[in-house]
Parts: sequence; C-alpha cells; structure tokens
Amino acid sequence: MLITWSRPAYDDGVFVTGYEVVIAGKDGEFRAELSNCDMRFLPELSCLLPKEVLMADPFNLNLGDEVLAKITVLTDLGPSDQSQQGSGAILAT
Repeated sequence: MLITWSRPAYDDGVFVTGYEVVIAGKDGEFRAELSNCDMRFLPELSCLLPKEVLMADPFNLNLGDEVLAKITVLTDLGPSDQSQQGSGAILAT
C-alpha cells in the first residue's frame, strides 16, 4: 500500500528534516512502521508498505480492513502537530 502526503502549506520558515508516519492497528492504536516508512531523516512524500507488514504484528490488519495513517512533519526545531487522520484505504490483494 502506498501512503502519500503533501508538504505543509506553510513551514514557518523552518527546515523540514523528515516525516513520521504512524498507522492504526486492528486495536485502533497508531504506531510507527520504521522498517518501510522511516522518513525521519529523508523528507520523502510517500512510503510503500507491503500488505504482509500490515497483516503482521503489531498492526494485525486483514484483507478488507481500512488502513488509517497520520503524518507528523519533523523540523530542525522539533515535530509539528500530527496531521488529521487520512480518509483511509482498504487493504486488498
């Protein structure tokens, strides 16, 4: 599953160092997925999550479940407020 986002409309004049991506597990708790979505030091605007990662611990999602993500902008002054939850997508084959 490809998760994408846009740069902030206004960055307050600070240097964006990366992004933190968190995904909601079956239990509704949001957790970072750093093996595929470690954007803490690379200011990419997307990450690719294999469905096998989402179906394993700690996410435990099933095919047909909605995948929800939130993004935090990381700057040289610290993290921003977390984004609103995205509209979600369905985990499919």
